[in-house]
Amino acid sequence: MTGHGGDEFLKFQDNEELQSHDLADAVKQMKEKHRFKELLIMVDTCQAATLFSQVRFKLLQVRLDIYRITVIHIIHFIL
Repeated sequence: MTGHGGDEFLKFQDNEELQSHDLADAVKQMKEKHRFKELLIMVDTCQAATLFSQVRFKLLQVRLDIYRITVIHIIHFIL
């Protein structure tokens, strides 16, 4: 997935927004319906890692083989 990102959200072309809890709900439903054995989610956006916070929180009780790849550009400003 790619788009504009922020704290726990990803925006597609400035129109639609995917929130962290939406992603968690989708993954939980797919796991309950046995739609995957392993899952790879790849996100290229600012603050991409925060998109997975609710996935960890909502699915603590469930053993999941979910792998994530995030791309984050870190810029240090020296004053």
